[in-house]
Amino acid sequence: MNISQADVTELADLLFAETKDPFDAVGILNVIRNRDLTGNKTRFGSGPIGVIKQPKQFTGYGSNEWKKVKRGILSDREQELYQLFTDLAKGYYTLEDTTGGADHYYNPNRANPKWAKFADETYRNDSHRYMKMRPGY
Repeated sequence: MNISQADVTELADLLFAETKDPFDAVGILNVIRNRDLTGNKTRFGSGPIGVIKQPKQFTGYGSNEWKKVKRGILSDREQELYQLFTDLAKGYYTLEDTTGGADHYYNPNRANPKWAKFADETYRNDSHRYMKMRPGY
């Protein structure tokens, strides 16, 4: 399965807005793909862009970091990071799932979401907790 250039660009933009850690970006990309592959279009949207644009799902979407990318205002270091995120996004359909099937994530230093009590932690790193919602939620 191939991914469109539009999808790659939107994924890279979101990854840059959500994190500056390439390992964390892999986890976030996995969550987006896991949501996409559920087939639950009503809840998660359809395709990578549909998942990203679901309301109130990704704090980076539309953020100042997102706008920075859209305006092309990146330092040399940020441009290198963005290129890495672009390369990761190109592997959307073939990337190994390092999150154990997570369909949600959050930063415990910034949030304590109510939905987390209905999910099991499948993976964690320095930035985020990756969770899989229990059936029926």
